[in-house]
Amino acid sequence: MICLDNDNRSLSRSLSRSLSLSLSRSWSRSLSWSRSRSRSWSWSRSRSRSLLEALFDKKSYNITKLNKTQGIIERLLERKLVSESDEEKIVRAVATLGFQAYALDWFDEQAKNPKLMEQRGMKPGEPLPAYLGLFDTRGFPLPEQKRENWIALQNWLNDPEAILSFCFEGKELSALDREILLDDLEYLKTCSWSPHEAVRIAVENWPKNDDGSYGVCAFDMDVFVRDLERVVDNIWLLAEMKKREGGV
Repeated sequence: MICLDNDNRSLSRSLSRSLSLSLSRSWSRSLSWSRSRSRSWSWSRSRSRSLLEALFDKKSYNITKLNKTQGIIERLLERKLVSESDEEKIVRAVATLGFQAYALDWFDEQAKNPKLMEQRGMKPGEPLPAYLGLFDTRGFPLPEQKRENWIALQNWLNDPEAILSFCFEGKELSALDREILLDDLEYLKTCSWSPHEAVRIAVENWPKNDDGSYGVCAFDMDVFVRDLERVVDNIWLLAEMKKREGGV
């Protein structure tokens, strides 16, 4: 097999890396949890505590309001006040917040450092085509994500020529290089962790408004924190009710 030259080999690696990191790390939590659900509950409990500790140590986002929630989670888990299914909900919610906070940090770091974005294989200020409407001019995800934009992203991901045109803009690819890259893109589609799969899951599970229309998905730490608090508060209330009724 003939290898790509150094520049194009680097660009080829950057393509897969930038797409998978930009999408899979940020919005494919369903995939992550489908792989992790088989792990033991003792692992889940210790893992959730580790994730909480890591979150509370973070300085880049103001999430000190989680102190109360952290205490509730610890009491629920340590006193075994919840069922396995509720414990699973807590662990999922904690892990999801951890992934979301990490994604926010990752995007924030590179949005402030165009050279870093370039090193990660992306165009400074434009990780994905601007017309998709997913990022602001710094390359940071817009706080409100629309389903129609993700469908446009889905179509773009299924258009290998469009991907090559965007990622190799201004660079002339040989016929062999193009063939190898197109083969790589076809292979990427078959991977369970691929951005294609992450986007498909996101589009299929997009939240709806009360009237049945599709809403917007927030990419905002305050919203992520409220999602965790809502899960924990509901489980805590149920645990308190059972305790008063003598069910625990």
